[in-house]
Amino acid sequence: MPGYTYPLEINCFNSCCSSFSTYPATVDNITVLDQNNNSVWVTWLVPLGHVDSYELNISSVALNRTCTELSNQSQIQQLLAGYIYNLIITSVSGGLRNTSSVFQFATKPNPPSTISVNGQTNVSVAIFWGAPGSMDGLSVFYEVSFKSSQSSTNTSLTNNTSIQFTALSPGNQYNIAICTIGVLGLKSSSVTIIAYTIPNAVQNLQASPVNTSSVNLAWSQLPGNSGLLSYKIQINGTFFYTSSFSLLLTQLQPGTSYNCSVTALIPAANLSGPPQYTLCITSLDKASNISAVGTSVSMRVEWSGPAGSVSLYTITLLLNRTILQTQNQSDAAPVVFSNLFPGTLYTVTLGITSGPVQVNSGSVQNATLPSPPGVIKLTQQTTNTLSISWAQPLNMSSVGYCFRVLYQCNYSNSSCNSMNTLNDSSKNSSTITGLSAGSPYIITVQTVGALGYLSSSQQIIAYTCPSSVSSVNVDSFSEHSIFLSWQQTDILSSAYSYLLTVRSPNGTSNLQLRVGSTTAQLQPLQSASLYNISIITQTADGTQSTAMNITAFTKVSTQPNLYKKQCSSKGSERDGAVVTSGRVDEANIHVDTQHRINTGDAAPICLCPHQLPLAKKRGHGAKIKGDGSDKSYRTIIEPGQCWWSWPTSDSALSQSPSRIRSHTLAMALISLLALCGSTRWTCGVGIEPLQVVSLEAKLLNVTAVWLNWKRPLEFHDGFSYRVQISNCTESSRSLLVTSENTTFTNLQPGTLCLFSVYSCSYGIEGQPVSISLYTKPFAVIPIMANNGSNSSLVVSWTQPVGHVGQYLLNISCEDMNRSVLLNNTEHTYTFTQLAAATVYTLTFVTISGPFEEASQPITMATCEYVNFTQ
Repeated sequence: MPGYTYPLEINCFNSCCSSFSTYPATVDNITVLDQNNNSVWVTWLVPLGHVDSYELNISSVALNRTCTELSNQSQIQQLLAGYIYNLIITSVSGGLRNTSSVFQFATKPNPPSTISVNGQTNVSVAIFWGAPGSMDGLSVFYEVSFKSSQSSTNTSLTNNTSIQFTALSPGNQYNIAICTIGVLGLKSSSVTIIAYTIPNAVQNLQASPVNTSSVNLAWSQLPGNSGLLSYKIQINGTFFYTSSFSLLLTQLQPGTSYNCSVTALIPAANLSGPPQYTLCITSLDKASNISAVGTSVSMRVEWSGPAGSVSLYTITLLLNRTILQTQNQSDAAPVVFSNLFPGTLYTVTLGITSGPVQVNSGSVQNATLPSPPGVIKLTQQTTNTLSISWAQPLNMSSVGYCFRVLYQCNYSNSSCNSMNTLNDSSKNSSTITGLSAGSPYIITVQTVGALGYLSSSQQIIAYTCPSSVSSVNVDSFSEHSIFLSWQQTDILSSAYSYLLTVRSPNGTSNLQLRVGSTTAQLQPLQSASLYNISIITQTADGTQSTAMNITAFTKVSTQPNLYKKQCSSKGSERDGAVVTSGRVDEANIHVDTQHRINTGDAAPICLCPHQLPLAKKRGHGAKIKGDGSDKSYRTIIEPGQCWWSWPTSDSALSQSPSRIRSHTLAMALISLLALCGSTRWTCGVGIEPLQVVSLEAKLLNVTAVWLNWKRPLEFHDGFSYRVQISNCTESSRSLLVTSENTTFTNLQPGTLCLFSVYSCSYGIEGQPVSISLYTKPFAVIPIMANNGSNSSLVVSWTQPVGHVGQYLLNISCEDMNRSVLLNNTEHTYTFTQLAAATVYTLTFVTISGPFEEASQPITMATCEYVNFTQ
């Protein structure tokens, strides 16, 4: 048997002659039981025979080492990884050795180092790893395998230290293992890593408004491992997470658009896919406070926008369900529809859009204001009625309308302070009855259109005719004047003036006079004449009554004022003929039986020249013939004769007109020769100077008047004039002048002044000639304010210096003109029923007598519109 020692006895007894040994058997069937990167466990079959030990020789390019083993296996350690080793096992038995064949084995290579994911997409993953340590210079391969939960393992070989896996499933997890393949195909232990592909962007993302404060986001399930995925939702910088495929976003603002995104992510790897964006828009509330306010040609639409964001407002104007105009805008600013028809009912709808969300906020109806009537014309006036007419309103022929007529007296009286309204009518004319005579009325006409809306007003101030005067009485009369009085019972008679026209029947004399009271003095008139007198009552605006006509006479002339002195002389006084007053002419003078020329009718009075302030009066020749009397005289008046006076009887002058005319001749001045003893005295008579003629007055300004007149007949040196003014100064004033004109200043503005001019001759004043004239009133500077109102304007003013009869206020705009007449006691007035947001122009007129002084126009606007709330 191999490996044994045998004794060798050759015919020997009791002693060994020799011994011999066999070689141990050769070791074969060497196998590797296990190996790693630094050791190998080998075994072999025990050879036949006997082996004392085994001697193992391990060698490689980097190592040569021998070790001894007693058994048939050995763990060879401290080897280098990834190397091929030659193993020779020598079986030893005694001193004999038997060497096996060379057996090659190798250590496993070291595994890769520092494996990492070098990048990924939704369908690929890139892996990088480091070369195995302590194996520099050795050629190795790498086995890379990957597997997902949804696929089998896939393996690939590479000699690179990186690899990219493609055609992967998005959003999936992959388990990746890499080992080193060294010599003899030995593999190292595997290093592993979990890698993830990036999820896809979510699909079919939809944002649906739930209500005004919430939106539901929903999307489709992604391919891949749904167990790995969750979703990140971002809305305006706020993040939410969910593993489901929808999310309800709450506590949002109504009608607001939010930028929303949904991102699929793998929380385990902090890996997210691309975000998918959409707009999240909450539902809108309806707009509120929708209103439509019309002018006559436009409609202004206003509303309160809902909370939140609105991208578009759509405002539509309809007429009889037909769309006329549409306006789109991004804000809630008011919208104005123009070029509309007056007095027409329109419908306005309001739609709201926020992104894809559209809301119909409803509709509102309103009408444009009707056009105002045309200018009012006064067609007829009586003492208790006023008839008016006006043109039809513009651009309203296609719609229905009617007219409203209102009237109110325009003077202070508790019984007429209220506004009266006539029944609405389609006629463009009206007659107002039951009015007071001679009274001003404010008449307002408005068009009544759709929804009962009223147009701006047309106004007129009109007076009813005043009543005619009554109870006209001739209070007194003289040679050149007639004094009249009458009665006027109308309510406003204190504000009346009266126009008196005086005409002589033969047309040789005409006189016109205006007075402000119920008395008048008509002068200068011709003596002993019949006059036709007409009295017309006139209101402040010139409206006249029917005339009241009378006839009246002036007296025959009476003796002018005489300075009566009895003339005495050295001789005895003698009765002389009686003379009447008058003027000497060359006609025959007839004296009736009631006034006989005889010495018994009156005592003669002689006016002596040294006692007279006047120059002597030279007459002409005259003769006396007493009709039916028992005496007659004839005398020729010579210079140097005395003048005598005979007081006549006034009762004879109040006879019938025929007798007055017969007495005209009896009123002549007759001069007779009177003998005063043996001495003849020259006597004179003082005669009133005649009146001035052609008196006229002219306004210079509001406080000054210029007077001018012509000299009276028989003007001579020594004439002067006294001019007296009353009514328009603090007290009456007089001014003595020698010229035929003068100027009065510092008069009261707006006052009826009475100017009287007296002719003066040697201290004797003639009868006055008078003229009345109004001074112009001062213009007022008014103030107009809206006081925050959208439908009224307040006018205030300070009463000007002087007198004011009435105030006329006129306010106007583009489509309205209105006037009001106020008493002089007023200092403020409010115009109402005006249009909102409209500029108005005011003209303020001060009225006194025939004069009207207008202020400079001023303007003021009413405030903004008041909404007609839906």
